[in-house]
Amino acid sequence: MASDTYYIPQNIGLLSGAIEDLGSMVTTITEQPLELDSISFTPSEEEIPIISKNFLEKLAFNVKRYISSFGNDYAKAENVDTKTIKVWAATGRDQAQILENMINDTFEEKYSVNVELSLVGSGTNLKEATIAGKGPDVSLMIDQKTPIDLAVRGALVNLSDYDFSELKCETESSAWKPFEFNGGVYAVPESQVFNVMFYRTDVFESLNLQPPTTWGEFYKTLEILQRNNLEVGIQEVDSGNAGVSAGIATFNMFLFQNDGDYFNDNFSKTRFDEAVAYKAFADWVNLYKKYKLSRDFNFFNRFRNGEMPLAISGYSSYFQLKGAAPEINGLWSFAEVPGTVKDDGTIDRSQSSTVTGSVILKAAESRGVIDEAVEFVKWWTSSQSQLRYGSELEASLGITARYTPANKTALSNLGWMKEEKTVLLSALKNSKNTNEIPGSYMISRSLTNAMRSVLDDTYTARRALIVYNYDMNSEIARKRNEFGLK
Repeated sequence: MASDTYYIPQNIGLLSGAIEDLGSMVTTITEQPLELDSISFTPSEEEIPIISKNFLEKLAFNVKRYISSFGNDYAKAENVDTKTIKVWAATGRDQAQILENMINDTFEEKYSVNVELSLVGSGTNLKEATIAGKGPDVSLMIDQKTPIDLAVRGALVNLSDYDFSELKCETESSAWKPFEFNGGVYAVPESQVFNVMFYRTDVFESLNLQPPTTWGEFYKTLEILQRNNLEVGIQEVDSGNAGVSAGIATFNMFLFQNDGDYFNDNFSKTRFDEAVAYKAFADWVNLYKKYKLSRDFNFFNRFRNGEMPLAISGYSSYFQLKGAAPEINGLWSFAEVPGTVKDDGTIDRSQSSTVTGSVILKAAESRGVIDEAVEFVKWWTSSQSQLRYGSELEASLGITARYTPANKTALSNLGWMKEEKTVLLSALKNSKNTNEIPGSYMISRSLTNAMRSVLDDTYTARRALIVYNYDMNSEIARKRNEFGLK
């Protein structure tokens, strides 16, 4: 390919695949564990002993290993003299084992409370168990849409009655917003993920470009990259949930940076009938209609091979790039998302984020362990626990499992480089979330339908938002009527 450029187009895919294979091999070799059956100190003049087991010894070992696999139960023997709280965690076994160890050697010893930890898959299981009267006292790592859905049904404890002032000082107010409803707070934030702008420093240097700081600069950079047959990535299609656009966070950026918002003061209807909402929606649509950005792509592969040297994605993409693309280490970086220039000359970089939280169910009150449940949630969401959990998670599973805490103190001490930490803390400060309300699910669906009716049909941006805004408000009104909200 280097000696004859004629062969580049037909071989570029092969070259890209070979680079990916080599990168994967380097990662696999680096993470390969060293396993030793025995260590022998042998004089140099003697033969190295050969260790071998006979069939019966091997059989006995494997039978013991098989039997012991049934004993890895996260529920343990309880101290009958102390209270017990039931805790569910929507996570994996490795994460749960770390949490279990933390509970055993820190929380239970300090507070003299037994904790029965169980692994549960999702918020759906929590809803079903709560309705059946078999739910836990505390549930961890719940997605941001679930708490209000349970709260309006009277299943959660209102946490505004308890003092979480220390934690509120260590988190941004945006992390609490999705959990606030009708004057109450129904979850405590744990993790928080937002977007950053990834860029290939080698490509930018070769084209004499700087990462854009405003949307005006972004469009100029986009033009230069496209003239050089390169792509810019802002995902629209969510392969895991095709019915809801992955680009709603982009719409939120355009909306929040121009002082727009989702709801009116009493959350009875949307504010998508305002001029700022029409403009934000049109700007979002034009990324794909006017500027021809790809709606569905593999960010990891295109970024690592240089086809897409600029992309806006969740900052958790950093972990995959750092852990699985060693061949481009030092050739990329990330910055805050582009912002909108305000009248006073400042740049507004507001954007939405996604949070998870811990909830306390009414079962804790009925079982008389509400105070213990509150202390557990305070302990778990504290900076010390969040930092320890994140550190042990990364030590156990590698950088690809780095934690994304909402707690600023924990985030600052998780091994980020100084420049990276500065970007993340600034982006966290600029995050601006909206409240979750009964019927919120219809907003994301309708925004997706409106957006795709412009790209795939004949609707104009303004007409599409007007049409689908009616669906949103109708569903909000129906849910408010269902739950008796004035």
